[in-house]
Amino acid sequence: MRSNSTKEKLNNTEKGKKGEFIAKKYILSKGINIIAENHHSIYGEIDIIGEKDKKLFFFEVKLRNNKKFGEAKESITKSKLEKLHKTILDWLSKNEKYADYEMHLILIAIDKDKISVYEIST
Repeated sequence: MRSNSTKEKLNNTEKGKKGEFIAKKYILSKGINIIAENHHSIYGEIDIIGEKDKKLFFFEVKLRNNKKFGEAKESITKSKLEKLHKTILDWLSKNEKYADYEMHLILIAIDKDKISVYEIST
């Protein structure tokens, strides 16, 4: 049974890396500079942080290969949103030079090969 858990974690890690790779290509194609990846705090993780024209973009990346657990955008619950906000504040407290930047929280939802981008109210 232990090997199944390890195998599942590897699959989730691999899926996460694949999703972030796809997302980074998309972000860079929009002229956004990636300034941080996988920022961890006690509250959670921000997948990708980017900046362009005095704007900061905090990207949450979700990859779904099927609809067994719903669409990627459905994974952003109220609890997840609160954790993202706290993690953003944690990152900002360590990167004060961005304090006057306009902030955007963006979900990049990848369902199979379709990329959808949603701005999440902050």
